[in-house]
Order: sequence, then C-alpha cells, then structure tokens
Amino acid sequence: MSLSQKNITILLCILFFVLNSVWSIPGSLAIRYVVLYTALIATALLMTKVQLPKLTINQYLPVLCLVGLFIWVGFHRLMITTSPEIMSIEIKTIWKRSLLEAILGMGLGIALGLKTYKFNKNIFTMLLLGPVGAFYLSHGLDLIDPGANYWHYLEMEKNYIPKYQFVLFAMIAFAWIVFYLDREIRSMTFVKIIGLITALLLIANAIFLVNGKNGFLYMGLILMVCIARLFWKNVHNLRILSVVILLFLGTLFLGFQHVKTNPVWSNLLSDIEVARHTDETQIWKNYLPEKLENFKNSSGNRVSETTYVRTAWMIEGIQLVPKYPLGHGLIQDSFKYIGKKEWPDSTLSHTHSGWLDITLGLGIPGFLLILVAMVALIKKGIESENIYAKSAIWVLPTIFLAFFTSELSEKISFEVLIFYIALYSGATLKCQPKPLENLH
Repeated sequence: MSLSQKNITILLCILFFVLNSVWSIPGSLAIRYVVLYTALIATALLMTKVQLPKLTINQYLPVLCLVGLFIWVGFHRLMITTSPEIMSIEIKTIWKRSLLEAILGMGLGIALGLKTYKFNKNIFTMLLLGPVGAFYLSHGLDLIDPGANYWHYLEMEKNYIPKYQFVLFAMIAFAWIVFYLDREIRSMTFVKIIGLITALLLIANAIFLVNGKNGFLYMGLILMVCIARLFWKNVHNLRILSVVILLFLGTLFLGFQHVKTNPVWSNLLSDIEVARHTDETQIWKNYLPEKLENFKNSSGNRVSETTYVRTAWMIEGIQLVPKYPLGHGLIQDSFKYIGKKEWPDSTLSHTHSGWLDITLGLGIPGFLLILVAMVALIKKGIESENIYAKSAIWVLPTIFLAFFTSELSEKISFEVLIFYIALYSGATLKCQPKPLENLH
C-alpha cells in the first residue's frame, strides 16, 4: 500500500527531528546517512503525489540559485581550484551530504507547504528544539554520572562539540519561536504563551552556559525586535503587554548576567583598536595565545585573544577577496591556503567570519548565489500565507546574522545553511496535490 501525503510528511518530519538532534554529535555519521537516504526515497515518493507550479523565475529563483551553486562547485573543481585533491574530498563528503540534505529540505518544505495536510506547529517547534533537548539531557546525565562528560564543550578532545554549532541550532529554534509568538500570540492560550517563553528562556540559558557571546548578542537583537513589534501591534491588549514586559525583563536580566561574566565586552572597542593595525602588529600571522601575554590595550588590560584574532583575520580576509574573486574552492580553511600563498610562513585557519570564509572559498559568484537565494526566499515568505514558508522572514535573517562573526564555514554549519535554503525553497514553491490523490 502506497504512503499518503500525510504519512510522507510525518515521516519526513521524523527524519528531520533525528537529523537535527544528532547533526553535530560525534560518531553520528552513520545515523545521518541512514536518515538522508531514507529521506531521498520519501522525497521521491512525495514528488509522485504533487504537481509543481509553472516554471517561472519568480517561483524557482531560489531553487535555480541552489542548483547553480552545485554547478559552480563542479566547475570550480574542474577549471579553477589550485587544491584539486582537497576539493575532491570535500565534494565526496561535505557536498555529497549537502546535496542529500537539500533533497530532505526540499521534500520537507514541499510537504509543509501543501494545504491538504497542515503539520502541527507545536510539534514542529519540538522538532526544532531537539538539539537543545539533547544539551539538557546530556547535562542531566553528567549530574547523575559525574566524570563521564556526556557533553564536551569545554574540553578539546575527540568528542568535542564546537559551541558555535550548538548556538546555530539554538538560534534557529529561537527565531522560529519568536516568529510563532509574533504571528499568533493573539489567538494563543496563556498556557501556550508561557510554554513558548519558557522554551526561549531555556535556549537563552543554554547559550549562556556555553558562553556563546555572538549568539547571545544576536539573540538579544532578535528578541528586542520581537518585543518592539508585539508592543506596537498590541499596545491596548493588557494580556499581551504583560508578556512583552516579561520578555523585556528577562532579556535585560540575561543580558546583564552575560555582560557581567564576559569582560570581553567591556574592552571590545579598545581591543579592536589594537587589532585593526595588522601591518604594525603581525601576531595574527602565526598566532599563539602566549604571544598576547604582554599585549595591552589603551585601558592597560591584556588584549582579548578572541577579539584580536577575529578582528585581524577579518581585516586581512576582506583584503584578500578582490585578489581572489573566484575563491580558493574549499568550504573549510580557504583562508589558510590563500594565506600560505600570500605569507608562506603563516599558520592560519579561517577568519572566524562565516560569510567571509564562504566568499574566500566559493568566490563572489558562490556567495552571491547564496545571498540571492536567501533574499528571494525572504521576499517569498513575506508574500506567503503558509506559516512554514512565512517563517523564512525570521529564520533566514537569523542564520545570516549567525554567519557574520562565527567560524561557520565548515562542514556541519554549511550543510545546515544549504538545508534551510532548500527547506524554504520547497515551502514557498506553492505545489499542489495531483488530482485523484487520496489524502488523509
């Protein structure tokens, strides 16, 4: 018996939940491939049950950009790259998974965008909270079994999970919940509102615990925009105003605690002033923490390692873009390989700015294909009435922000970017079920 569109949608959502929950966990590659190949079959089945809209630039621009990105990578490998062996490895790993994840994203997006079966929004919220749930579960296990280290954030060892990856997943869930509140708070029960606010606080607390400074800053910006919108639209609604006040006070409290426990913020401008003179002080070329031991800012404090490195490498990376407009070809560490050409004695890795690293890797054409796809999807999201398609107006800008100041140009984070572009490409396609389809 063939699966109905409803059952395929549920299956794709389950597959997404599993993938989303284990995506960044070491040793989960086999599980991810099982999910992705199962999703490939499910998406193929779904496509036999839907009619695609008429081929127009307006409808298919994000999809064309996504396809163009894969074509560009193939062309880059054949005609441009100076690291063909390393790029071939990335094509067989990062790009292969990105293609499979794009298929899952496209299939899930199409399924969620259909009018014939509307997947429960509350359950979808729980799917997005999978990584946050795994975080708290692992910390709970650490309390029960001290020393086992179920969640490796602070120790650089085999099972280390970079905090910026977790923060990316957490921010996506955060953006969805903020969007959900902004869109439907008037019709929500008070219990649901409290539940969603609790989820926001749990996400914020998790980002606080892993010291995700950039994530915390962007999360605060997103929340302040939401608070302003809720206040403006519901100024005469006392129930919603009480929620707005609660969110505002919670934001202030968490923001104060975050700044209080991070001296980086108080010295940020003076540290940037020191780091921006990359010609005078070239510690950044062969950076080691001990080289900054006696390096002081204008306030007499030691220059922050993270501020110095991020600022210096970003400045030098930006200057390399006009020299290498087509990029080096790699998702990971193109800055390092270009740096070896420019400064043979350098030991670099990435600029700590995801978009800059992507531009150095995929060139201006690759960056523009991604940017055009995201802008087109936000525009289509604004025009759509489907809640999943419309969430692009919050989720995609959040991802865009996350890629500004974090080292996100690497395998898992880049795959997440491709997945969400594909998800919203499918959700905004306005597909229809085929005639005589037996939908349940």
